Amino acid sequence: MDDNGLPKDRVYITEARKSYVDGTLRLKIPKLDVDVPVLNGTDADTLLRGVGLYEYAQLPSEGGANVSIAGHRNGLRGGQITDNMPFYYINTLTEGDYLYLVDDQTIYQYLWECTQVIEPDDWTPIFNQGYGCVTLTTCTPIGVADHRLVVRGELVATYPLSEEYPYPSDTSKE
Repeated sequence: MDDNGLPKDRVYITEARKSYVDGTLRLKIPKLDVDVPVLNGTDADTLLRGVGLYEYAQLPSEGGANVSIAGHRNGLRGGQITDNMPFYYINTLTEGDYLYLVDDQTIYQYLWECTQVIEPDDWTPIFNQGYGCVTLTTCTPIGVADHRLVVRGELVATYPLSEEYPYPSDTSKE
């Protein structure tokens, strides 16, 4: 897929990203029963409300974009770790699993590509990768958060938005 001539060696903010509005995109991960709006930003307050689009992310409509989204894996209730956050189980995504981004016109289908653990100051996973992808980041291990878990999916198809689209969870469900 076209990388749209975007830089691949640094973070930057595109014009389309500057005008992003909360909830313009939805993230769907059928295997995990995740269907959440993508909020604007990754500050602490935003991530307590859900998943957020990095300031340096691109949008899927930009061609060759790396749509980078952060979210929490766990919450806390009464001093106990809970699994009620959208990214709690993203480490279970594997070969054949689909992830989706949906806007007001298009369904973007991504196929799980890799999962890796990185240092918290490593920004390279959200750089443009030279192809269309979605990159999900969260803290790991759960409750400690001294590293980052990165899950990436490669854009494999786009479909016109349709209420009837079945959102298969993996390649065996098509």
